[in-house]
Amino acid sequence: MRLVVNADTSKSIYLDERGDRNPHAKSNLDYFFIGGIEVLNSKKQEIAGFVRKFKADLYPDQDPSTWELKGASSPSFISEPSLSKEENGKLHKQAAKRKWQLWAKALQNIRLDYHLHGCFIKLSDFLRANPKCTEKDVIKSAFINVAYKFVNFSCVDQLYPFDERWDYMLSPSAFYFDNVANLQEQSILEAFQEYPEHYPHIADGFCVDNNLNFITNENYDDNDELIMQFVDMQIYALTRILCPVRAKDKDTSNILINFEEYVYILPKLQSGELKLPTEELKDIVELYYGICPIFGDLRNRFHRYGWLKGQQATSLSLIAEKVHEDFGFEAHINIAHFTCLKIPDGEIYKILNRPA
Repeated sequence: MRLVVNADTSKSIYLDERGDRNPHAKSNLDYFFIGGIEVLNSKKQEIAGFVRKFKADLYPDQDPSTWELKGASSPSFISEPSLSKEENGKLHKQAAKRKWQLWAKALQNIRLDYHLHGCFIKLSDFLRANPKCTEKDVIKSAFINVAYKFVNFSCVDQLYPFDERWDYMLSPSAFYFDNVANLQEQSILEAFQEYPEHYPHIADGFCVDNNLNFITNENYDDNDELIMQFVDMQIYALTRILCPVRAKDKDTSNILINFEEYVYILPKLQSGELKLPTEELKDIVELYYGICPIFGDLRNRFHRYGWLKGQQATSLSLIAEKVHEDFGFEAHINIAHFTCLKIPDGEIYKILNRPA
């Protein structure tokens, strides 16, 4: 007998990626991340409206439908053709600082209804455990982890009287993925093949039918696109705290400003090992205190599910040489430490950030 279980269709999940997905490449970014927000469909307009208003307030002279709000970059119109590359770089850094401070203030003045989901992969550890793994394997592993918990923990009633003699098919809520193509799209479609072996929980597998959506950057004022811009900002902030890049060659990989820098240099300033000009120190301190409300918002957004395969499970996980399903518990504490000027030091955080 086949039983089709309709997952909670009143929810959607919007996902984006960050980091390096090639396990065989030597990179400063020894991680890959897929994550985003789970939101009730009835709350989508609230988040889209928040982003629309923020963009209008940030650059009132610009049409918000023509530019994208992103965590790692400023809009192209910030550049001045008459200025040098270095001078334009300073303009973009100033714009990024202002953007993040205003974003933090906007979040502080509203309580948006969403939850965070995510999965990190520590590439060097993943490669040691899976020597033949490819970029596709990395993408699929992260995506499957997030999708599995979203469907089975967020959308399906666990008290439903399932019977092992039945053949189940899950039809989950809608998935939205940001502007992916080629390898990323192929990997996600393969992960969502009907009845794959990697869904051993309630069902033999689940089929998304038409519920998997790939957003293209055609109109930056569409509601789905605005929600994805919200995801980009929040995921950027989250990954910068949980996996800051501090390479020996100072290549900070697609980073305009190090808004987490003050917490890490503070011990050196206190010991006298590092001295900074007064104006530079003032800018770093102002930026840190300006953006702290973002992390007050992020730290309470992880689902605390219960148990999965003998482990406490949350909506944030790390896949290294083994899977750590409970990263959300530690991330909650680490983010709280960060806002109290303490460097995160949890066990899973150390695995994610140790040298390759």
